Amino acid sequence: MANRKRGLIVLVLALVAVLCFGALTACGGVKYAVTWNVSENATVTVTDHDELPSEVAEGTTLTFQVAANSGYEVDSVRANDRTLRADKEGNYSVDVKADTTIEVETIEQVSSVTVKTNPTTMTYYAGEKVDTDGMVVEVAYGSGRTAAETDYSIVYESGSAFALGDTSFSVRFRGVDSDPVQLSAPVEVKITIDPNGGEIAADYVAALEANDELHMISSDDADVIAFSYASLTENVALPTAEQWSRGTEGDYIFTGWSNGATEIAADNESSVVYTASYKPVLLALESIYYEVDGDVPYLVISGTFRAAQTAYLYLYEGNDMVELKGDTVGDENTKRGDPFELKFDMRKLVEAEYLGKWMDIKFVAGEGESAETQEILLSDYPEDFVDTEQIIVVGDFSYSFATYNGLLKALYSNYFMNEYTLTGSQDAEGNAVLTIDGKVDAEDWAGKTVRIDFEGCVSPSDVQYCVIAADGTYSVTFNFANYSLETDGYCHFSIVESESDPTVLYKDGDGNLLNAGCINTDLETVNIGLIENQKALRISNVDGTRVSYVGLGKWGGIVYRAQNEAVKTEGVTLATYEGKPCLAIRGTYIAELGTPDDVIAYLTQDLYADIQNNADGGSGSTNSDWGSPTVLSLGGEDGAATIFVTAEGGEWTIYLDLSARENAVGEVLFSHFSLDGNTGSNLTSANIDTEATVAGTIGDTAVQYRLGVFTGWGTQLVSIYVEAAA
Repeated sequence: MANRKRGLIVLVLALVAVLCFGALTACGGVKYAVTWNVSENATVTVTDHDELPSEVAEGTTLTFQVAANSGYEVDSVRANDRTLRADKEGNYSVDVKADTTIEVETIEQVSSVTVKTNPTTMTYYAGEKVDTDGMVVEVAYGSGRTAAETDYSIVYESGSAFALGDTSFSVRFRGVDSDPVQLSAPVEVKITIDPNGGEIAADYVAALEANDELHMISSDDADVIAFSYASLTENVALPTAEQWSRGTEGDYIFTGWSNGATEIAADNESSVVYTASYKPVLLALESIYYEVDGDVPYLVISGTFRAAQTAYLYLYEGNDMVELKGDTVGDENTKRGDPFELKFDMRKLVEAEYLGKWMDIKFVAGEGESAETQEILLSDYPEDFVDTEQIIVVGDFSYSFATYNGLLKALYSNYFMNEYTLTGSQDAEGNAVLTIDGKVDAEDWAGKTVRIDFEGCVSPSDVQYCVIAADGTYSVTFNFANYSLETDGYCHFSIVESESDPTVLYKDGDGNLLNAGCINTDLETVNIGLIENQKALRISNVDGTRVSYVGLGKWGGIVYRAQNEAVKTEGVTLATYEGKPCLAIRGTYIAELGTPDDVIAYLTQDLYADIQNNADGGSGSTNSDWGSPTVLSLGGEDGAATIFVTAEGGEWTIYLDLSARENAVGEVLFSHFSLDGNTGSNLTSANIDTEATVAGTIGDTAVQYRLGVFTGWGTQLVSIYVEAAA
């Protein structure tokens, strides 16, 4: 009985298997629907099919061709909203893995584009774009239809706007250009000289009118001068300080024209607006100081009235947009030359929003757009005009002065005594070492711990601790052996419970070790990094390859900056080396570095260099590959170097092969360059040979590399222009 049952089960399973196999064979596997949405102006042909299939098996690859009717063209082909691209033979392919909708859309072919009516304005200057007001553009289609269209673009003879000498422009619609539209006159350069509320002397205007190369010289009610030219044979001077005036002499001091220009270069091909800059002398200031009257701290400013009849004190901090409108001096009866004395109660600053802020000391006359502001630039005054070291303490607060870029500021902060000295030395290995010896209020802080760090110039931050002695003194030491070169470092100061308990008991504002506490008398004035024409301590290692400067930073706190003074970069030019066009960086070295081979070994041990393009609007570059620079090397897999180094007689040169990068005409190239392996250092120089050029080739095209300087980021950045050969 058991055997008969087992045989029956086997028979049933076999029958099921046969039926299932037959069902799968009959069905042909999983199938998916194919929906075709084809424009009435197109025909689709599917390979190996007589008609458009409505259903195919899973995994089928449909290959098809699309033909547009006469007068039309294929606009798009999509499968389930994914755009398909035809191969070289014109075939489209789609793998069917689900229900699929294929869409084919067509558009009318554009036969011609015609400017039926010219724009109202047909005279332009360099840099301007077409004013389309009044212009009518008619498009003829392959279907025979014509229509006025507005979704067109303007095509200039070169670039994205009119250039000097252009005589026409075209209109482009869907890739088809119109015939050139002729301008009323060739494009000229337009120069505008705006005295910014002042006046230009008649002799200057007369000189312009006597220049036959200048056209359409005009002057409006605001004394703004405008003229144009097609070419210049010599430079045209801008008005001098003596040829600009405003109001009573000395009330407004002319400081120059836009971008520091003094003339219009003969080869200038750009339209430019030159605007006068000036400093108003609202009040002739004679002295400024702090005084305490009873328990009241005052800022006292005295002088005489000049351009203003009334003016108010204005304290302003730009980073956090903090402002305070102070007292007003003068009234409707004030006369020019009348004396004044302003005593501003500094207790008005005793609020959290002003604590630790560097407040510009300004005077403002007028309101709104007509208001004029007078800053206090110390270079305009004698040395005894103000004691910038003056500090007064009233209760828990101190009041002092600060300077930034020569401008005078008022500073209100919590009172905290921290006097310290900076001392430099060398350790047993000859590395530069800094010791900070200081003293704080013993009654408040004895037994607590001073925490001082340098951040930004070393990673991780270098942190030192010292328990404050019973007399309030402390001492910490930093070794600069591993600090980065050419990198600003910031010194911070705080008092914590202990080295193991970092609870902060005191820090000032952002926690900087404040300049004001430094009592050194042996500092020298330097201009390096953020130590801008300020006092600093110079500490050198034994061979001069790491010279560290620790001094008064521009933000009010102590700053570190170091450089290699065993080798110095002197300038940048262009040159040919081994037949290759190169950017040549040159400098000097000290004899202690050894033989020329020793110098080359030293220069190249941490050398980094690259060549790249940057799409900054001010650079004139046309595309960007900033994220993938061409990194240059001393060798390469095939032994072909892209960096060459020479040294002899105390001078060295490093050549960077410009042709190592796939350059294009019209590009502007930049470089990262560093002798300490820092890949983020833009190549800057105070001495850039802007007359330098060097010949090269791009493929079979002869080109010229021209050296320039780019100042858009506030530095003398080295730039190399790639141009067609003359």
